Parts: sequence; C-alpha cells; structure tokens
Amino acid sequence: MSYQEIMEEITKGLTGDVDKDLEYLARQQTRYRAHPLAAEILGGIYRLVYKMLPEDEKESFIKAAEKDQHHFDAILLEARYRLMEKDLEGAERLLESVMPSSKPSAEEGKDSICLEFDNALEYLFYVNRYGTSKEIQQPALSVAELYLLYAYILIEKREFQKAFDVIDRALERKPLFTDIMFERAEIYKLQADMDGFFRATVETFPFCYRREDIARYFRNMGYLFIEKEDWPEAMFCYIVSTHWHPTEVAESQMFYITNKSGYVFEAENINPCRQRLEECGAPFYPEPLWVSCALYMGDLAKQEKEYEGALSYYSVAYDLTEDAGILAKMEECRAHLQDA
Repeated sequence: MSYQEIMEEITKGLTGDVDKDLEYLARQQTRYRAHPLAAEILGGIYRLVYKMLPEDEKESFIKAAEKDQHHFDAILLEARYRLMEKDLEGAERLLESVMPSSKPSAEEGKDSICLEFDNALEYLFYVNRYGTSKEIQQPALSVAELYLLYAYILIEKREFQKAFDVIDRALERKPLFTDIMFERAEIYKLQADMDGFFRATVETFPFCYRREDIARYFRNMGYLFIEKEDWPEAMFCYIVSTHWHPTEVAESQMFYITNKSGYVFEAENINPCRQRLEECGAPFYPEPLWVSCALYMGDLAKQEKEYEGALSYYSVAYDLTEDAGILAKMEECRAHLQDA
C-alpha cells in the first residue's frame, strides 16, 4: 500500500475517544516501525497524536521533538498542513517552537564539526572542495526542512531580512542546501534587485548536481534575460532548462517570449548565446568536481560488488555529462543486478 492508503487505514481505526485512540496509535507505531515507509508513516502518526492532545500537553510533545526525529517530523507535517490552509501565523508559531536554540557549533567537539548532508556524495564533494582537519558528524536532528519552511513563510510575509538570517543559519548546518540557496535568490527577485538575483543564482550553481536544480538555475537566467528583453538569450536559457528537466514554468515562459517578441530560436544561435552567458559571468557547465566524486564513489561501490549503489553514483555522473563511457559502466552494473 502507498503512504496515503496506509494513513487512511490508520485513520479509520480512530474512535473519537482520546485515551483509546492514543493507545491505538501507539500500537500502530510499533506495527509500522520496520516498514519501508516508516519515516513518513511514523511522522503521520505523530501528527495525529499531536492534533488530539490537550493544549497543556502539546508543549511537552514539542519539547520531545527537540530530541526525537519522528516527533520533529510530525511538527513539520502539521506546519505544512497549516500552510496549505493559508494559516501562516499558526505555521510560523509551530516552527518557532522547535527551532534549534543554538548553532550547530554547540553540538561540536574539539576535533569535530557538525554538518548535515543528504548522502555520501555530498559529503565527499564538500571535503574535496573545502577540506577539513576535523571529523564531520551528522547533527542529532535533521532540521533543514524546518528552515526551508520557515524561510518560505517569512518571504510570504515579506520579512526579507529575517528570511536572510534563517537562510544563513540553515547553511551553517547544511552547507550544500540548494533549495534554500535558491530562496535567497527569490528574495532578491521580489525586491527587484536583479544584480542580487543574478549573484545569488550564480553562487548556487556550483552546488547543483540534480537535474531539477540545474534546470532551475537556467530558468533564473532566462528570467534575467527577459527583464533585459534579450530574447535570444532568454529563449536559449529556457530551452537548456527544459533539456535538464522539463517544467510548465519553462514552457509558459518560452510561449511568452514568442508572443511578446515573435522570436523563434535557431540552432545557429546556440554558441553565441552560450558565450553571452559566460561573458556575463554565468557558468554553463555543471561543476566537474561532482562528476569526479560520483565516478570515484561508483568505482568504489563496483569494486565491492555493490552494484545498486554503483549504478546510483554512475547515474549522477552520466546525468551531468551524458558520457558514453559512463553509460557503459551503468549497463555493466545493470547486467550484474539482473544476474543476481
């Protein structure tokens, strides 16, 4: 069953009697603790628990979220729900209640630093790009999503300086957090500061290795060229964005450019437009260190005959290069997985 179906089934078992329902939900936590979707399901269960608690008991639940990831995720789910209901103030209060009171340095030791990464590839990229003599430890809680939601709320309320501060705090904990880096660019865009928008977008690009992030970078560049009414460059950026990851936003912007200017992109404009980007200080190709790190991790996993992991790393390298040699490595891994 999907996450949605499981949560619907759990919800059907609620009776309306708080004491009975809390006991029932405790049993459901035990039942689903080893499920492949355990993180999502337990977060959903905790959200149900939070909603039925008396107000005087919710504070202790929130305090538990400071130490327990599942409690914490439940608070995030509730905050997302309030955002969907357009209750910005309620969502903000909830997020502030679990906002870490200290910088990650408070969790660090003399010979360690506390940083959050989504995967081993990001860790390797960071170490190779910046270097560190200290041991890198994961924070006790993964709180990056909290900062992203909080920044979104502050941006919606147009409290831009406060949002900048939240973004800086998030990047102290999760230095390769591209989602929140792009939110910094959005603030400049809302302030009609195109120089700041350009600078923040370009500063984010070296950390983009997912196709969706690279596509967003080129959409931002396209927007900048629309503002200047540089139609060939704008169209080129949205075409490149669509190559990396198709979106309705890019499609609608290309339609807008055609209607506004009558411009139709031709292949002969590819090199001049790419050169214009580079002349403006906007890189065209993804950071090559991502490819080096992904290939290293892939080769390492392949040597250990961990072909699924190797395929995952090779896929990142291939997405960034479309190199035939990397594709051959991927096919080799697939063959081993089929034979297993």
